[in-house]
Amino acid sequence: MLVDAGIGATCLFHNADLLKVDLSQVESVVLSHGHFDHFGGLPELLSRAPKGIALVLHSDAFLQRRLNVPTIGHAVGMPALDEESLTEAGAVLHRTKEASTLASDLVLVTGEVERVTDFERGFPWAEAKIDDQWVVDPFRDDQTVAVKVKDKGLVVIG
Repeated sequence: MLVDAGIGATCLFHNADLLKVDLSQVESVVLSHGHFDHFGGLPELLSRAPKGIALVLHSDAFLQRRLNVPTIGHAVGMPALDEESLTEAGAVLHRTKEASTLASDLVLVTGEVERVTDFERGFPWAEAKIDDQWVVDPFRDDQTVAVKVKDKGLVVIG
């Protein structure tokens, strides 16, 4: 299982080489959310991998997004995930807002995590196109992974 695919293939494969991780063994990928710095290496990973890799993500990961920094004076678009390209590359999409499990129920993917505290205001310059309107990105697609590691405890990645 791989959590996120980095900003690009160079970064993803370089880090995998440094860590001596064989990416050809990846059976599933979980996207923590739909920002390009988390999925940029995905197209290259899928082109090198066997068909049928599970891709677990929230439906909002496909939203159009942009940064609207007041000092710049105009919005700057961000790359977006393309569902058709992912399926053509062999990914099997698991779009869900709910918690789910992987690896024979050994790995928990939280699904959508409700923001319930006042200090969780998100990133006010990040915008998403929802219902054909640009709004402050609610980051509904933000999710994490949890694994209970024997003799170590709970490991949370996200």
